[in-house]
Amino acid sequence: MTSPRTRPAQIDFAKETVLCGDGPPVRASAVAARQHIVDSWVRSKSALGMPDRITSVPVVTEDELDDTLLEVLHTPMASFARSLDGTGVGLLLADAQGRILERWAGGSHGKKHLDRVGTVRGSVLSEGAVGTNGVGTVLATRRPTQVVMNEHFSELYRAAICTGAPIFHPVTRELLGAVTLSCDTAHQSQLLQALIRTLTTNLEHHMLTFEQPGTRQLLDEFLRHSRQGGTPLLGFDSAGLLVQNASAARFSPEDLVAIQQAAANADARGRSRGDTSLGHIDLLVDRFPGAGTVLVRVAPARPVTPPPIRPTLPLLGASPEWRETVQLVTSARRSSRPTIIAGEAATGKTSLALGAAADVHGPATGAAILEAAGLPILGTHRWFARLEHFLATEPQIIIKNAEVLDRAAREATRSVIAAHAHAGRVMLTMTADTPTAVESFALSLGAHLVQVPPLRDRGADLAELWARFADAEVPGAHVRPSAEALRLLQRHAWPGNLRELQAVVADIVARKRFGVIEPEELPASLRAPQTTGLIERAEAEAITRALREAGGNRGRAAEILGISRATVYRKMKSYRLSS
Repeated sequence: MTSPRTRPAQIDFAKETVLCGDGPPVRASAVAARQHIVDSWVRSKSALGMPDRITSVPVVTEDELDDTLLEVLHTPMASFARSLDGTGVGLLLADAQGRILERWAGGSHGKKHLDRVGTVRGSVLSEGAVGTNGVGTVLATRRPTQVVMNEHFSELYRAAICTGAPIFHPVTRELLGAVTLSCDTAHQSQLLQALIRTLTTNLEHHMLTFEQPGTRQLLDEFLRHSRQGGTPLLGFDSAGLLVQNASAARFSPEDLVAIQQAAANADARGRSRGDTSLGHIDLLVDRFPGAGTVLVRVAPARPVTPPPIRPTLPLLGASPEWRETVQLVTSARRSSRPTIIAGEAATGKTSLALGAAADVHGPATGAAILEAAGLPILGTHRWFARLEHFLATEPQIIIKNAEVLDRAAREATRSVIAAHAHAGRVMLTMTADTPTAVESFALSLGAHLVQVPPLRDRGADLAELWARFADAEVPGAHVRPSAEALRLLQRHAWPGNLRELQAVVADIVARKRFGVIEPEELPASLRAPQTTGLIERAEAEAITRALREAGGNRGRAAEILGISRATVYRKMKSYRLSS
């Protein structure tokens, strides 16, 4: 909200000075400076034509937004935003006119905060629209600024702290836009100031990368292709991802690594293929001067044949716990080290090792399975001779039930696997109730360790698993649990995991082929009230100790416990635990 002749008073939090209109900076305390701002606005708002009360934020249409800045900065902005998870802080990127190009929220609290103040994509937060704020004032003064509570002109923002900084072109110093951190008054302003400095430094370094001839050409081609349609586009250099469009945001960090590796192996025509957690993809690769500088266009996934029905251990599920497990197994396949897939009995370990969950075409072909429990029957010499033969001839080897191997057999297995160049072809399954039971073996083997979640931690997958088991038992059967029955299934502990669920479904399908299953039709053991037993109390106590050790950081607590962060969140909610 500036004019050619006047500029509102603002604070430079780096120097603790007051900028009064066009006059020289005046040294003052932060309290006095902030009061000066409020008084200045009260005196000037009528002269500048501002309304007495702003109750809504203007929003422009999608056609009025230029996403060039967002596309260039999306990768570092999204990476920085992930560090805000759970903080309640919102992150904003605005263009030079104060129009919000994108927002990122640190958890549900941060999203509610941004929703409450009307900050969405397309919102116009220039000073001329809403008065003093952490976006428009930054653009008007062209310097880092923090606006706290009543320093905001609009009542919409009176409970907020907004800390922003301008974004300049690193070479021409043209003002490109602003980045802003916004939250409620529960957060300390000094922390936000440090964060915004770190972010703007990272963004300037990122933009400097595009001043190199090769990356500048890459960016020009990226922007040209972006205007042509919604094809996923990704730009890489030797250090990793440089830029991506919105259509490429669905790829996980592991997928990005796989895509960059596949692009490096493109043929002379720039064509390549890769595997991601979303399936097989075709790549068109344009190379530019500079090590590893490429623009990758991802073609639509090839049509694939659905995986065969596997009635005993179906690999269905979209819960965060299951998807994370599948991604870990997929990543481990690309490694040169063996992998141990561990978990409770009947959780799908062998099927994961076969590759049915990692490869959308179905289980890996040519996989040789060696049963560890067969060692006493075959004898040590014959069992290890068979392992040697498989390592020399088979593309993939799975050693099942490795937990039955004694210490000497485990050490011998490690030595035999280590003697072969491609140890990454070996996967071992182990049945264990706790992560610590297999950690020492994984370390001694130099193997990746993937923990498979039990069925009780996959409540979101129960309906899909139920439908698959029913169809496998009687093709065409259409029985599904009611909402209340599904809640009972999700509450059950499932000590037998998938095998127990399959038995329940088989029993019900034998009596009823169509319709909705009500709670009274479920086995009595599933209808019985759940009480807090010794195991549940032990889990709650272990989570509490881990949270205490991690200083309340739930991600760190998950690492201490050897379980996924999503599992920690759910169990905290179940046991009514706080950080």
